[in-house]
Amino acid sequence: MLQPIFSLAATGSFCSLIASSLWTTPTASKLYFSYIFDMSMSWTYLALLMSSLFLLGCGPAEDVPQDLTVDGPAIHDFGVCRQGDILNHEFPLFNYSNQTIDIVELRSSCSCMVPGGEDGFKAEQIPPHGKVMLPVRFAIGGSQGTAAARLLVFYQSEDSKDREHLDLRVQATIQPDYLIEPRTVDFGEIDSLVQREVVRTVQVTPVAAKNLVVHSAISTNDLIATRIIPSNQGDSGYSIEVAIDASKLTNEEKLESSLVVETNSKRLPKALVSLRGKHRTPASINPEVVIVESDEQGEVSKNVSIQTGLPSQILSAQCTASKSMRIEFDGNLVSKEHRIQLTVLSSEFGHIECNVEFEVIFALNDSTSTRKTLRVPVYRFVPQDHEGVRS
Repeated sequence: MLQPIFSLAATGSFCSLIASSLWTTPTASKLYFSYIFDMSMSWTYLALLMSSLFLLGCGPAEDVPQDLTVDGPAIHDFGVCRQGDILNHEFPLFNYSNQTIDIVELRSSCSCMVPGGEDGFKAEQIPPHGKVMLPVRFAIGGSQGTAAARLLVFYQSEDSKDREHLDLRVQATIQPDYLIEPRTVDFGEIDSLVQREVVRTVQVTPVAAKNLVVHSAISTNDLIATRIIPSNQGDSGYSIEVAIDASKLTNEEKLESSLVVETNSKRLPKALVSLRGKHRTPASINPEVVIVESDEQGEVSKNVSIQTGLPSQILSAQCTASKSMRIEFDGNLVSKEHRIQLTVLSSEFGHIECNVEFEVIFALNDSTSTRKTLRVPVYRFVPQDHEGVRS
């Protein structure tokens, strides 16, 4: 398409050259060539104009959505907010297609973001070229620093079984009443043979609440003690000591609990701090639970083994229901493995539920040792029609 236009332009230039070379001819010739020259220049300008318009019109066309899309930003920033705020926003959804679109699922990344707001989201279908407003409610809660959430809108058209989705997000910058650092306390791996107590510190610093008072700090685990230390004169904030009594840990287990901090803040009166750790047991007991079934009559013997990572000695063993059981072991043996025989007495004692407690001494080195109490639960079940006496 461009070739004829540029040929016209070239023709005009060629005619101009001929006209200029014959300008010295008689008057009639000059007039004739002057006419040719004017026409050629007009074609030249026309060719240039048409080529410019053609080039401008050949650029890439603007992409027009062919499906469901957000008629505006897909990420909404609420700006600076306060702890405890509940924020609302509406995302406009537009159906650019010629088919009805069904909203099949709304999936939020956290409970802090509720699609539909208080009244819910009523529109399950969006007609062709139709528009609906999708409200969302965003609860800041006790977030610090920044808060963000994500909502996936799953949909499909009438003629398609494939599900597509839109990705909507909200975010906010939080001005807290107070800061708690860290939000997760990790005691790490606890070796109760060498660690009697493991202590961590949580710092509470006021920000927007200038006259902050920490009333209490309570752990949901009885083995974890807390102590509130007020700030020094002239300083603001509090320190909370969180200590776990490792001497009371017996079994290998993961420790997961919470620290509940109560303050005078009206926006955030209570805050939670996650507590976690893992106890590395100094000994393993097999089986972990001794069970005597109801069909096992008379005296029943069960074998229990204790394996330790360090040389150890069993000093004593007792049952909380002492009349219902005999315990036999070698109290002089210093070893990493011990075998114990538990004899559960006749079912005339009725149902038995007790703990067998072993006091064990561990040799840490040639001159240092430590003691721990190991426990194994014991249960004896009797037939329902048995009228025994519980010891």
